[in-house]
Amino acid sequence: MFSKNKKAISPLLATVLLVAFIIIIAVLVWLWWGNVVKEASEKTSVKTQGQFACQNEVEFIVKDISCTYIDPNTAIINIENKGSSRIDNFKAIVTDSSGDLSVIPNLDESIFPAEAKQISVTHNLTTPSKITLIPMVAREGFLTVCNEKQIIQNC
Repeated sequence: MFSKNKKAISPLLATVLLVAFIIIIAVLVWLWWGNVVKEASEKTSVKTQGQFACQNEVEFIVKDISCTYIDPNTAIINIENKGSSRIDNFKAIVTDSSGDLSVIPNLDESIFPAEAKQISVTHNLTTPSKITLIPMVAREGFLTVCNEKQIIQNC
């Protein structure tokens, strides 16, 4: 059944190969896991920077609002950035008297510190009663919504 002429791998060589294989697998797992942890910590850092900016650097006021100045589906809002950070975008929620909503997730408007600006909000409601403006700030390409800094203005 077994031939005495065939030679098998020595136990020492088998142990060395097994240990080398385990070390290679461990290094590959360590490198992969290190990248996962690094990416997660960077993402958390950027989110934290955005939240910090929302809490400490974002402040704006609505100076004037006209809900039907141009046409019934466009509101004109005059805002001023009173904070120390650029507001990179706004989200708007328009509500009518019956409670229907029109959500505009991206007004594509930015405003620098100490700048006053007029923005228009186009919605699909015929009789808007109030508009909620929610500022957003961008940090390293990540947009943070500053819900706690929202302003609700009656029309």
